[in-house]
Amino acid sequence: MKEGGRSLRLAFRGSKVVGTPYDGSSAYHVYYLYAVELENRDRLRQKLPKAGVDTGVYYRVPVR
Repeated sequence: MKEGGRSLRLAFRGSKVVGTPYDGSSAYHVYYLYAVELENRDRLRQKLPKAGVDTGVYYRVPVR
């Protein structure tokens, strides 16, 4: 799954995504959820189903 995570990070490069999951040499992400931090979450959630992408809000209030 590291390849999938890397692909998503590259896809988000240059976009308005504020944060993506950390995956470095000291951590191993399993990507059960690929949580991203967005400035306008609801607008993106309206567009993704049209592209066949399911979404859900797991952290209504940011964890940090």
